[in-house]
Amino acid sequence: MSSCICDTLSLSFPIEYLREFFCADPARYWGIFGRPDLHNDQLRGAAHDLVSGEFADWAALSGSLPADFWAELLADWLHDMTGVRFSVLGFGVGRNGFDNSSYFDGGFIAWGGNNVVRQSDGLMHRRPERVQVYFDATGCERLRGVLGHVADRLDRYEGRITRLDVAFDLHDGQITVDDAESAYYQGDFVSRGRPPKAKRVRELSSTGSGDTLYIGDRRNGKMLRIYEKGRQLGDPNSQWVRAEVELGRKDREIPSDSLRDLDRVFSESYPYLAAIIEKYADYSASYDQNLIKTSKRKAEISLVCLVRHAQVAYGKLISVLSDLGHSSDQICSMLHVEGRPSRLSSSGLGLDQNPTIAVS
Repeated sequence: MSSCICDTLSLSFPIEYLREFFCADPARYWGIFGRPDLHNDQLRGAAHDLVSGEFADWAALSGSLPADFWAELLADWLHDMTGVRFSVLGFGVGRNGFDNSSYFDGGFIAWGGNNVVRQSDGLMHRRPERVQVYFDATGCERLRGVLGHVADRLDRYEGRITRLDVAFDLHDGQITVDDAESAYYQGDFVSRGRPPKAKRVRELSSTGSGDTLYIGDRRNGKMLRIYEKGRQLGDPNSQWVRAEVELGRKDREIPSDSLRDLDRVFSESYPYLAAIIEKYADYSASYDQNLIKTSKRKAEISLVCLVRHAQVAYGKLISVLSDLGHSSDQICSMLHVEGRPSRLSSSGLGLDQNPTIAVS
């Protein structure tokens, strides 16, 4: 099992994967078009083109299909791709050069309009359309145990990894940013004859987000961040340090096997990383254990910080409400809102089992 975790993942698939998935069971989606308020020639024509594969311009097609159709289709497609059931929450404007986008509880999907490019002859040419799927840290947490399945889908449908962030967490001060900086000057990051670019961002205040050491350059497709993760989340006394490699598709292919062996991706990025993962492999015994510990620690820090902010912002208001004769239950009822802050996951808080975090 991997000791490292996947923290960010961006994929690109041919739009044909989405079309093929839809066409495998069109009856399921035709039901949406059977609603009386959707009986019109435009929608029926668009659905026919989608089923038959005759429609080449998915950007235009997207605008003619209702949101409930896309939410259903994209959620099922994500499940086919990952084996995890995500919920499509809404739709937005284009992003990352695409005309259309939707967001789900773990990232976003973007498609349409990125297939027109200027080539060497100076003319604009169309290339086959692709769709981007981006998983943020929350989405990657839910991909625990299914990265091999995602890699299989990449192989089967000619997908690409366009960004992969692989992180290794040390929660108890085993290394510091100072240690990593010293290692840089000792040549421990040299892998091809000369040292990579490096810079350090120092936090001067005692209540800030901590120090970060940057190795490499994102513009060249590989950058390493070694930073004080606990302090970034808001705990000024935390010893939690994260080393995180960000790989992009600039001047390199990121093979699908990277998802099958995150430790290898991490250790092969720089000699220093190979040394720390070998030394502390027993500390982070497995992907599951490391991810669970990281998720729980992240939730602990975030919960304490949110309680602290709520106390500063609304503590006096609660005192006034209490002085006016409102009971604790009444005050909770007045201020209660359904849902959960995005910083707090159910698994990290232990809500899917028994609550595990006490706040004093």
